[in-house]
Amino acid sequence: MAGTLAYRLNVVHIYQRRFDSESLAEALTSSHWYIVTRRPSTKIIADSVRLDDQIMTVDFATRADLDSEIQIYTFGSSFQELGDLSDFQVYADGAYFSVNVNGKLFHGDAWALASLLSGADSKISGQEVLYIGQAFGSGGGRNSWERTQNHKKLQRIYEDHVDSDCEIFLAPLSLESSLTSSDDHIEDTEPGPDMSAYERMFASSDGALKKTVVDLIEHSLISYFAPPYNEKLVEWRASSPTGAMRKMRAAGFRLLHVHLSGWWGLARFYSAQVPNPYRSHFISQDLPPEPRRPVLRGVAAENLSGWRFDAMLVREGNEIFAEVAEGSGTMLRAFGDEAPAIRKPPTVRLTPKNDANDVESSAREWASGEWASENAKIHEEIRKTILVARKDEQKAEESSKYSGDPSYDPAAGTIAVGEYEDGELVLWRLNDPETGAVDSALIIGNQGMGKSTQLRMVMLQAAQTGCFFIIPSDPSGRNDFYSLWSKILEDRFIATDLNSTIVNLTMANAIIDARLTAGNYSKPSREVPGILLGIDDADTVLRDDQGARLVERIISSGGKVGVGLLLVVSDIAGLESDESLMRHLVTCSNISSFMPNGYWVVEDLRARYGQLRTSTLIGDTISFVVHHGTEMTVLGLVVAVTDGRITSTEAQTWGRGLLAEHDITILDWTPLGSDPRSWWALDPLRIIFWHLRQHHDGWALIKVVSQVPCNSGADALQWANNAIKIRFEADLSSWRVGPATGEEGVLAYYADVRGDIGVKDTSEATRQWLLSRY
Repeated sequence: MAGTLAYRLNVVHIYQRRFDSESLAEALTSSHWYIVTRRPSTKIIADSVRLDDQIMTVDFATRADLDSEIQIYTFGSSFQELGDLSDFQVYADGAYFSVNVNGKLFHGDAWALASLLSGADSKISGQEVLYIGQAFGSGGGRNSWERTQNHKKLQRIYEDHVDSDCEIFLAPLSLESSLTSSDDHIEDTEPGPDMSAYERMFASSDGALKKTVVDLIEHSLISYFAPPYNEKLVEWRASSPTGAMRKMRAAGFRLLHVHLSGWWGLARFYSAQVPNPYRSHFISQDLPPEPRRPVLRGVAAENLSGWRFDAMLVREGNEIFAEVAEGSGTMLRAFGDEAPAIRKPPTVRLTPKNDANDVESSAREWASGEWASENAKIHEEIRKTILVARKDEQKAEESSKYSGDPSYDPAAGTIAVGEYEDGELVLWRLNDPETGAVDSALIIGNQGMGKSTQLRMVMLQAAQTGCFFIIPSDPSGRNDFYSLWSKILEDRFIATDLNSTIVNLTMANAIIDARLTAGNYSKPSREVPGILLGIDDADTVLRDDQGARLVERIISSGGKVGVGLLLVVSDIAGLESDESLMRHLVTCSNISSFMPNGYWVVEDLRARYGQLRTSTLIGDTISFVVHHGTEMTVLGLVVAVTDGRITSTEAQTWGRGLLAEHDITILDWTPLGSDPRSWWALDPLRIIFWHLRQHHDGWALIKVVSQVPCNSGADALQWANNAIKIRFEADLSSWRVGPATGEEGVLAYYADVRGDIGVKDTSEATRQWLLSRY
């Protein structure tokens, strides 16, 4: 295996105007490459435009290709998210337009509008590639002679099409992302890339592209499209490499991927060499060793790997990315303030009327226009489709609201706090229906996400049951608890600062003592009600030593005598220095999280502060382990454990011998980072990594499933769970922290497989991973 270089390009803008040398330089200032294209001219039929209900429908006159007759196409789209439409005007005989969108002026080319309204219909958005060149780079950087030569090429294209019913477009390209891989598409043992050489020839510390990259990408695009106005670089020959190709090979890279995004689908580039007008092009070229095919472009390697990711991309990448691009939406970025000012032709003078009656007058003019009688039905069909879709979206987005009616079910001990999209109730348990124990709850999350609202809903419904007594507390004094609760509770029970909240906690503990002594509680009732102490913004209480100890007592001892807590916490990480408190908090029956990745934040807290795992391997149980806390988070399967008192050399011999028993041969063991208790080795035949780690209960041999960098424990668990779900059929236990190497900051999370485990077909999952990566 060797290395792979991958680059993703975006179209900065698509200009539909004639450029002189200076304006061309301005248009290309922030780009490294550009594409010159052509397509039949597109004109707006002015009398056809209809604007009402925040919907635009327009007739366009154009041809599907240069040899076809002019046809009329009707397209339309909703502008509901942007606002009302008014004052639609056309310029330059229908080649340019302007429209007022919610008080802002949007304007642009007829072709761009047609592509937007049609959703990049291939009859409209296809553009034939004529020429590909290098642009001037960020802030200039090319001399006047080179600028003149580039403009001469563009000028020649203009002159060749002066008498044709054709429009010439210029599309500057920018680099959106780049990545390198130490793997490629061929099965062999060639060393991986030389990263020091890569940094010298390809990478720049200030983020600017080096010329090797610019040259490689230009060559890739030209050899792929083979445009008629390009004379050089129209072939990619591994046998006759350019200087940039030789540098790529010298740095240990054999495969190049260039992904040209269809700029949200607005343009579909094609050429005689690439006749399919895709919205997205994924280009692969290589520099393989002998034997290789004598190809003029593309991939020359004769024997592609049957399983490597990059080999899959070589075979299917273009089709995969083209298919996904078909599902992407077009965007309005081509118009208005976000579009470059220079994109407007100098001959166009915008004259907005800003007439408040333009919407109504536009509808009247359309109804009586020349084209209305011929295309009215199509306009109406488009509008009807948009209006139906709006109603469906509105229905789907409507959120359930609490009706105010009691929903307590004594048989289950639950209340309803909302509905899922399918109408199923979201239930919250107030008490165990069998034992009568009252549940405590922890509500965590970011500011303004709904924590306080959920607290109030639970407290209000609990009070409505008649079987719970509510004690509301607000140590921050920010939540107006007095006005909220004074109508149904005596003032002495309502806390609005830290001291009175501590008083309420002390009172709740006294109730626990009294009920333990009296033994008179069995389940929440009107005679002996459950007690729920709700504390909004509880962070200050929990950081107070007395408050934290009172909370711990209620959580550990209060439930069985009918006393529970409802705690709202904004900064749960800020409490982690109090390990005793955290171990109590994670035992709350109800834990809600109002934050991105919230489910996994809770799972991480329970893994770290709940019941800990004491053994790396438990009998014959199949266990996954995640080592997190170093640069790479590693997911693996625990295969075997041996005596932790033996030396690392003895452990390596044991691991190698155990693998050999199963016909697995590995390369030499290598230290894993700076931890002397962690080692790795590669099975070169199957390209599988093995880890050997000295946990506190023994040396563990681990088969690596996957590894990626993860910022937090929550991210690590979510990633690991997805990686397992993609590859295996397995029912997992909850994650628990267990034996690790002892390296500071490194944790090991374990999850056991309950029952059997099976291996999945991962082709679709691999496809989705590749899409996100490239």
